[in-house]
Amino acid sequence: MKKLRDYFIDYDDEKRLHQSDYDKIRDKRDLILGELADDDRIITSFSKIVLGSAKLLTGVKYDDGNYDIDCGLRLNIKESERQNYPAKDCKDSIFEVMNRYRNPQYNTKCITAIYRIDGEPSFHIDFPVFAYDEEKGTYYLADGKANETVKWVKEYPEELINYLTIKNDDYRRIVRLLKIWNYNAFKNSKKHSKAPSVALTLEARDWFTSNYYTNDIDSLLEIAKRLKSRIQGDHIYLSNPFTGENIFYKMEEDSNCV
Repeated sequence: MKKLRDYFIDYDDEKRLHQSDYDKIRDKRDLILGELADDDRIITSFSKIVLGSAKLLTGVKYDDGNYDIDCGLRLNIKESERQNYPAKDCKDSIFEVMNRYRNPQYNTKCITAIYRIDGEPSFHIDFPVFAYDEEKGTYYLADGKANETVKWVKEYPEELINYLTIKNDDYRRIVRLLKIWNYNAFKNSKKHSKAPSVALTLEARDWFTSNYYTNDIDSLLEIAKRLKSRIQGDHIYLSNPFTGENIFYKMEEDSNCV
């Protein structure tokens, strides 16, 4: 006879991204990386860094069929030379190359390549653009929208992804279940009502490193309580452990989301 845990595992197996899904997205990602590497408009050499759910193996397929991976573009720019490489020029050049063969979105934190099936979004790849000093290990994100100021902002993507990485199947499953709940709870709400996935992952990580896992129900409830405690009146706050930025900043900007 099945236990409740077995049903959670079966549901997770139905909704999670499997190796075949990641392989399909990575093939598209590598095609874009090749196009960028071969184009003279990219003003410096670069390398990639796998981030987000693709690195943590916490990707899920939502009911609308849309899912994503994050792939950072590390432009080889020394800190001492960063002033010679305007953030907008670097980000614009990458957008222009992608725009030759597809219709990317120029977002504040990244450039997004969207792939469609029968006209509907199927999956997308987010490409944050970094000035990366390999010797010092420093990252600066090209932060800003196309029609606004784009500037270099110091980030710690490697430190954050390493902080969130726990080789524990229960942890990864709980993160995926939280993301599915988040999607279902807010799919009919305003754009920024949904909690950022990194916030869910961070709360799950901090809970798992200080508590003993017993079952999915108790873990989900305890992490939900932690998330609820972040709401104080009209404000919701969770600090990025490396930058100090409020991870819920988009929800804060739209007070109706809290």
